[in-house]
Amino acid sequence: MEGSYRDATSRFPGGWVSALVIVITFLLLPEEVLSSFNENLWKLQSKLRREVLQVLRSVTDTPLVRHVRDAGLWLLRKFSGGRWSSPCLPPLALGARAGGQGEVLILWSSHH
Repeated sequence: MEGSYRDATSRFPGGWVSALVIVITFLLLPEEVLSSFNENLWKLQSKLRREVLQVLRSVTDTPLVRHVRDAGLWLLRKFSGGRWSSPCLPPLALGARAGGQGEVLILWSSHH
């Protein structure tokens, strides 16, 4: 055998990127395309989707990932100038009282 593994991989260094793009494209194809083309491909796509989703769930359900996500969201809300803050909520209680001629006092209580 001539050459080594290093020689084989240096000829096409982006091979793993191409393989990843092909797999992602295959997973994102509509089911109708594969089911009408070949049932075995449709079954393979369904199985790969289930496996990938299970791996993603197991990775993202760890406490470390949750803490990093929560810290990132907190920083985003803190330093975004209110653009990523909590959504506005309507008041819990709203009322009005006449204060005088042409005046109204609006009473409301927030969710805090």
